[in-house]
Amino acid sequence: MHSLNHVYRLVWNARHQRWQAVPETARGRGKSGRAARLSAAALALLAAFGPASAWAQALSAIDPLTLPTGAQVVAGQATVVKAPNAASLTIQQASNRAVLNWDTFNLGQQASLRFEQPSAQSVTLNRVLGGGQSTILGQISAPGQVFISNPDGVLFGRSARVDVGGLLATTHRIDADAFMAGRTELARAGSTGAVVNQGELRSSLGGYIALLAPEVRNQGVVLAQAGTVAMASGETITLRFEGDKRLASLQTTPSAIASLVENGHAVLAPGGLIILSASGASRLQAGVIRQSGELNASSLQNQGGRIVLEGDDISLASGPL
Repeated sequence: MHSLNHVYRLVWNARHQRWQAVPETARGRGKSGRAARLSAAALALLAAFGPASAWAQALSAIDPLTLPTGAQVVAGQATVVKAPNAASLTIQQASNRAVLNWDTFNLGQQASLRFEQPSAQSVTLNRVLGGGQSTILGQISAPGQVFISNPDGVLFGRSARVDVGGLLATTHRIDADAFMAGRTELARAGSTGAVVNQGELRSSLGGYIALLAPEVRNQGVVLAQAGTVAMASGETITLRFEGDKRLASLQTTPSAIASLVENGHAVLAPGGLIILSASGASRLQAGVIRQSGELNASSLQNQGGRIVLEGDDISLASGPL
């Protein structure tokens, strides 16, 4: 199976007066980009996915004050505190790592969820086991890292605002024991859900945003200054970190089902790393990357950002890179 796997670097395009991504083997002065056209198999795959996920189009009408429900602390030390007479939930975490199982993980437009963690290196794994997608329309904040795992999908709506040290949102299963041992290993385990962002996801300096599912779509803004943004699919996904919270790379195995990674708006990692990855186990289960928005990993001080696109079929439209 023919595969298009590219590592890009940023060069100045004098004609268009902007930085753009070019293969690392290209010369310093960039030329206008050419689109990598989709094969017939990829076009059929995109038609199957449609212009947007059906569940993302039919945004669940949840009450503006809705909060996550049914929390159980299954590893580590944490306490769930609901503010009286307010749509606010606080997770007070005493251990560096903690695992919470939830019945639902929905957040209304006027609701907020805050994680109080020991440090920026702390991580909280939230596993949604009650069935149904997670719809997040409110605010999530944390000094450290927040993982959200829901096999039925995660939707960040247009009003969603996430401001954390690091964020991982996935439909894949994350084993609690491996997580508590410091490993970030994900398995699809039959999930066909999607992760869609229509809001604003922001990590702290040097942090990361990772959206991982058979179908990943960004229709909002994702920002990780001097950090990493990863949008990827795969049967299994392993994340490798360097230092306290720097996402250095991820390793995937080809998905047994068709997969799609799409950026339709803005993915920004000034001075950092952007990874878009989708690969399938066969031609019929191809991995498609569709890029029509903005990918930007440059910075005023150092135009050394990297953009990595790994897929079976890659479509580069007119969006700035």
